[in-house]
Parts: sequence; C-alpha cells; structure tokens
Amino acid sequence: MPDKKTAPIASIPPVSTVREIPLYLIPRVVADQINEKRESVFQITVTRSNWHYYTVVVTTSDVRQAPPLVSCSPEPAVQERWGK
Repeated sequence: MPDKKTAPIASIPPVSTVREIPLYLIPRVVADQINEKRESVFQITVTRSNWHYYTVVVTTSDVRQAPPLVSCSPEPAVQERWGK
C-alpha cells in the first residue's frame, strides 16, 4: 500500500512587534528594525492601535546566501608564441 502523502508543514516566519509607537517615531523604529535584521526583512506592517499610537510588525524570512566562490587561476584566451 503506498504511503499517504501529506501536505508540507508551513513554518511560521519569525515576527518582531514594537507596540505603542507615537506617529513621529515610526520612521526611526522602521529604520532601526531594518538595520538590525538587514536582508532577512520580508514584510513591515504598521497599524494604528489607539489615538496617535501605532504598532510596527516586522516579519523576517531566511536569508538566501550566494554559493561559495571557487578560486582558480585564469587561463589565457590566446597563447602567445615568443619565438618562431
């Protein structure tokens, strides 16, 4: 009997929440979060909580890294002949 296929388990991305931020500090909080998390920032959501205060939610994802570089010596495209 073949194995029963199941749906892959969805991983919940890490979330950072900063609450009760006044309107004038939103740019500073967003800049701080971007500087802290760098390339892993996936989404930034700003919602109004009460009066003139807001909640900033930063969702991050895995950082994809470039494959390691392979070091090798370059070969000349044309070989020169010094003597005839």
